[in-house]
Amino acid sequence: MIGRLARDRQGQAAADSSGLAEGLDYTLGKALQLMSADAAAVWLLDDATGEPRIAHQMGYGAPFACAGPEPSAFHVRECLARGGPMQVDTVAEAAGGRECPCAAAGLFSALYAPLSVEGRTLGALGVYKASPHRFSTAEHNLLSVFAGMAGLAIARSRLYQETREQLLELGVLSQASEALNAPADREALMQVIVGQAMEVMNASACCLVLVDEDGQVMQHRSGGLDQAHRHNLEVETALARRVMGADRAIAAWDVAASVLPIDRALAERERLVSVASAPLVHQRKAVGVIHIYTRERRLFEEPSLRLLSTFANHAAAALEHAYLFEELVRTEAARRLLEQSQARANTLANLHEAAQEFGTTLVLDQVLDLLCRATGQIGAPDMLTIRMADATGSLSRVMRAKGLSAAYLDGLCRGQCSSLAAEMAVEVAATMRPVLVGDLSEIRDSPDYPALLKEGTRSFGIFPLTARGRVIGSICVGYRTPRRFDPEVVEGLAPLAHYAGSAIQNALLYEHEREVQREKDEFFSIVAHELRSPLTAINGYAQLLNRVLPAGSDELLRRSATSIIEQTRRLRELVDNLLDSSRLALGRFALERAEVDLAVLARQVVESLQVSTDKHAIQISVPDTCVALCDQKRVHQVLENLIGNAIKYSPAGGPIEVKLEADGQEARLSVRDHGIGISPDHLSHIFERYYQVETADGARSGLGVGLNVCQEIVLAHGGRIWAESKPGEGSIFYFALPLGYEEGRAG
Repeated sequence: MIGRLARDRQGQAAADSSGLAEGLDYTLGKALQLMSADAAAVWLLDDATGEPRIAHQMGYGAPFACAGPEPSAFHVRECLARGGPMQVDTVAEAAGGRECPCAAAGLFSALYAPLSVEGRTLGALGVYKASPHRFSTAEHNLLSVFAGMAGLAIARSRLYQETREQLLELGVLSQASEALNAPADREALMQVIVGQAMEVMNASACCLVLVDEDGQVMQHRSGGLDQAHRHNLEVETALARRVMGADRAIAAWDVAASVLPIDRALAERERLVSVASAPLVHQRKAVGVIHIYTRERRLFEEPSLRLLSTFANHAAAALEHAYLFEELVRTEAARRLLEQSQARANTLANLHEAAQEFGTTLVLDQVLDLLCRATGQIGAPDMLTIRMADATGSLSRVMRAKGLSAAYLDGLCRGQCSSLAAEMAVEVAATMRPVLVGDLSEIRDSPDYPALLKEGTRSFGIFPLTARGRVIGSICVGYRTPRRFDPEVVEGLAPLAHYAGSAIQNALLYEHEREVQREKDEFFSIVAHELRSPLTAINGYAQLLNRVLPAGSDELLRRSATSIIEQTRRLRELVDNLLDSSRLALGRFALERAEVDLAVLARQVVESLQVSTDKHAIQISVPDTCVALCDQKRVHQVLENLIGNAIKYSPAGGPIEVKLEADGQEARLSVRDHGIGISPDHLSHIFERYYQVETADGARSGLGVGLNVCQEIVLAHGGRIWAESKPGEGSIFYFALPLGYEEGRAG
């Protein structure tokens, strides 16, 4: 079971990486569409070198990524140094005079914008033209806004991947802990530890070495090796001392070339290639080491070494508990040991439950409430504060508090009781480790001592909230009695703070993304509103020109005027849809209800659209009358949009059938065409905002907001909308409205 979980952990990391690639593919597709570009690429900074590398690309020409530093990265580095959009008139002008892969792919001009999240640069987004092109200020601004949204999506994907790995790691450790707590006999437990270590780390072999106070080997167990082989205990002792001296897990990807004192004769006989070792530490005392070997070359990265260290510490605790159990099985200490084991199991269970719950919400208040509850279950504090870092990195923002007086909290928020907190926050941020004060008398000289004493605090601990390697806040737990912080409490609160840090960072990113989305909707609303006046003027002058042209005028001139009128009408429809979509997102959408004869309205829409096509026969079937309480303009908009789509997606012509039926409770209208139809993959997404379906020639038209606006209008009436379709057989779009008044989403 544990081996499967460990393999699932590796598989999930690959799956999450694949999910990021799909997200980048979607991002570049949108960038190509919005910027009318020929190619697009996402450049991400390499974690090891800090150099920009192409992570994904799409569009015109052959792939232009290459091994080693690309000459094109010269422009990306310059863009990141500027911190804003950068125009490149000729991409072939790269540093060093080397041939530019972008130019070799047939690209000419480029525009880059940084991908940044909360002041942290992830890379850049680039769009390319295959011909000389000078990008406008509006295009610069549009790419900047889109790059900001793409940066958020990339950061969220990375955080999501990290959270998934942590949850799977926790599952592995939870399963392993159950197995380690089972055997009471120390000899049997050592063999269980060896087997569990091989499963958890997916290793070929394992050696467990216990040492005495002088560092001499006193017990030894191995698994996955030929038991006839004799171990060189002198070498084992030297290696154990080296690992315990390092105070952390260490690894060698090539045993033969390693400087570690490894039993190379054994490694050669058993064909062992790579090794990772971790000290067994219990209550800050090293009691042995554990080595895991693989027969294939493996680069043990930080997550794997952290998992091995955590397992080793659990194994050390289990061995110590087994030893105490053997010595004190008939005494009160044996009962205490069982209580500690149960407390550790409860802590793991609470920690596992909290980690799962953190993944269920992106609302910051809910994450903080979950953190308060989990802290209470694990640490049972008398007092609690959760603080977040401000712009300067100081842990001064109090987000949650419990068990403290209003006067103390007021002083805390005003900075009157913060010197000790500030001093310890610096230590927490520097070491990323908890600070524990078991007796308040230890800080008698602190200016905060009187205030804490007045609050009844006698001991406290500060645990850092971390996300992506930095401290973003802290949890402070306080108690009314001096206490020694139990290992199970520290081992529970420390990882809880780590998991909570990732959840809080996700919530903050989500809030920031919503704010960016709101600003984008506000921007689109303003742009759409400003476009209406010039469009009205263009349409008016075009109609005037069409009317004043004398009979016998040049036919091309008359067709041009007619085309301007038609294209202006289409552009006005796009602008109206964009404006409606923005109003919906900003909560500015309202209905003007009145009694409307839907039969009359349907006939009017059909008559107005029939003149726009000579390839389709729009057939209508309606009762004599059908009155509903609705917004006539909005229902007209929905029906016109559905019939317009039916015309667009049946390019070969043919009948379009509009039908109105009523059953006493609701009126149902349907629009049926016999065109290209919609695949099942697209059908479930067609009402989503900005989602587009390809036309018959494989192109995408419009903004992808029309059907979303239709859905919101129908839902605002308390109605429903849906579609049925088969590729090649056409589509049927339905929407139903209540005949009486029914509260919907708006109005």
